[in-house]
Formats: sequence, C-alpha cells, structure tokens
Amino acid sequence: PLPEEKVRTVVEGPPAWPHFRAFWDLFKKWGVVTVASTYSKVGGIFDFGFRHDPDRPLESIAEYCIGCYTNLSLPKRAQLMKRYIEDYQADCLVIHSVKSCRSFSMGQADMREYFMREVGVPTLQIESDLADPRYFQRAQLMNRIDAFFEALEHRKLTAV
Repeated sequence: PLPEEKVRTVVEGPPAWPHFRAFWDLFKKWGVVTVASTYSKVGGIFDFGFRHDPDRPLESIAEYCIGCYTNLSLPKRAQLMKRYIEDYQADCLVIHSVKSCRSFSMGQADMREYFMREVGVPTLQIESDLADPRYFQRAQLMNRIDAFFEALEHRKLTAV
C-alpha cells in the first residue's frame, strides 16, 4: 500500500524474488500501484471462471494445463492484459522479462511493440530474473524505470 496512488499499472511477468523489496521500491517512489498481474495466472485463470472439477479430475487438470497463462498463445495473452488494462483503468503496462523462465519472456518484445503502437498504452520492458540474483542490476533498472515514469508524468502533465 502507498499513501498516494499516482500510477496504475498491469505487470507482465514475475517479480525479482531474490531482490523482491528492492525491486518494488524502484516503483514505489513513483507512486506506482500494480492493479493486475499475469504472474498470478500461472496457477490458473480462476477470475474468468475456471475451476478444477473433482468429478473429472484428469480432464480438469488437462483443461488447467491448456488454459494456464504460460500455455496461452501470444494473442490470448495480449487480450488478457488488454482486458486488465481496461477493467482496472491502468495507466501503463510493465513487462518484466526474466532470463530463467522462457515460457514467460518469450514474445514479450513483440508484446511491448503491440501495446505501444497498436493499443496506445505506454509500456516499459525491463529485465532481471526471478531466481538468479546475479541478473538484478539495480542501477540499470532504476535508470530505465525512472526514465519511463518521468516521461509518463510529463505526458500526463502536458495532456490536454
């Protein structure tokens, strides 16, 4: 929780678990609040009605595997993120690409281009890792995050 919410974002990808607090502190100073995340969909897309069926356990597990976020096609992933951006009135999309999970990071550069050019949503793509602490470069991340949110703040101030 933040004392003042300035920016609402949808986050694509998992957090940098070895540096969890430091990772989110990079966003906190900008008043960024994550209103939806795709990482929580790896366990299933329950907010869209999926439920395991105890009367059909194997079929239910298969349906889960097919519908699991990382097994969705890129257009379906984009559709889900776009829905979250609209439903939660997000100001931007943050894509956290991780080196150790290709099922998440595959296609994210194309996703960034799609959201920026076709949907018109400001999109930041950053890279570190969800497991290996060596890939967390605080200074590099801070520079990219600060530049993005400075530009977003300027864009809001100059919008008519």
